[in-house]
Amino acid sequence: MELFHTHLPKLDDAGFVDWDPRTGAVVRGPRFDAVEPVLRLFADHTDELPSEWV
Repeated sequence: MELFHTHLPKLDDAGFVDWDPRTGAVVRGPRFDAVEPVLRLFADHTDELPSEWV
């Protein structure tokens, strides 16, 4: 619920993703490159993150 009502709209507004709420499709937005290094860091170190983060 929170994903569709809070997170995706904010990520879409910021340009990090392009989200179509009618179809549920999510693709990289025009500003995705700005956050990709952080996402890669999280993905590469998932085992070191607090359990409530993953």
